[in-house]
Amino acid sequence: MGILVTKRRELVGRGEARWRGGTLMAPPERAVATLGLILRGNCHFPVTPYSTTGRGFYLALALDSLLPNYGLWAAACSADGAFGQGQIYYLSTATEGRLFQALNARDQTAIAMSQTRIDWVEVADAVDRFLVFLLAAMDATARVVYEIVQPDKMRPRDAKWQVSDFIKALRPSHPSLAALFAKGSPGHDVHLILRQLRNTIHAGGLAKTHVLVEDEGLEHNLSVPLDEVEDLAEAVLRRTRGNPTDWGLRLTDERAWVQPIILVDALTREGFATLDAIFERTPLEALIALSSDAEDEVDGTDEVDDSDRSEWSLMERMLATRGSDMYLWHFGMHSDQIATSG
Repeated sequence: MGILVTKRRELVGRGEARWRGGTLMAPPERAVATLGLILRGNCHFPVTPYSTTGRGFYLALALDSLLPNYGLWAAACSADGAFGQGQIYYLSTATEGRLFQALNARDQTAIAMSQTRIDWVEVADAVDRFLVFLLAAMDATARVVYEIVQPDKMRPRDAKWQVSDFIKALRPSHPSLAALFAKGSPGHDVHLILRQLRNTIHAGGLAKTHVLVEDEGLEHNLSVPLDEVEDLAEAVLRRTRGNPTDWGLRLTDERAWVQPIILVDALTREGFATLDAIFERTPLEALIALSSDAEDEVDGTDEVDDSDRSEWSLMERMLATRGSDMYLWHFGMHSDQIATSG
């Protein structure tokens, strides 16, 4: 297909991509997002105009742009791997891996939906994996907080953002972190929506359905009975200010109808905003002190293997542009969308 990159309003309206015959007419942000998806779908990962790398390295750089507070959080957790017990480091690397998987599943949802003949088994599989891994990343951050704070009379298995006793245990010493998941807050609602949609895999799941939309003809969606996601509607209405279609959802008396790409993109934006707020508010002082104390005792003259130099040099140059438009645009997101969740 051809892509015409233009800002002319008569061609792209208010910034929406539009088809004209076999050509996609799109403003720069949409065009870059489309090209980024095509490149990643073909296992091509550009990091500069003249350099490409592997998927893992590319996603590591992307996380630094999508999650401005992730880098410090991950570095502090790494100190536990080098100088502590190692459990916090293990949980932080699991968080990174799950975020990679969530971003991969987001791409796979869009690719599956872009086929001439949509395979709904692939669509449902990609959406399920997206929900599973994004929620798993959030769950792992709760365990990191538990290991750092060590709340009295609480088991690790109860360290979950939806457990009220865990939030209550954090409130006296870390009120801003606890407030992220206060009932009705953005973090609480996003976590609830992710959790309830993820839990549909234990019942009927997100099923392929067709719905006749007034004045719009037949629309192909996934759907789930509302009684399987009983608190979903209230949380969605709060987050969308009464317009669930902004998140690709239509709510009837019996079912929630899901437009996969729109929903996955909304949960990516909102979920990453919540995660970044968690990273920012996690108490890292003890881990940073652990690293600082150890550095005082170590001579910093370790040699770097020559085979690693070129990749780490590239990493250093890329990190110097953290927050740059390249990775945000490639993933179809922008800095005003990835903002701290209040």
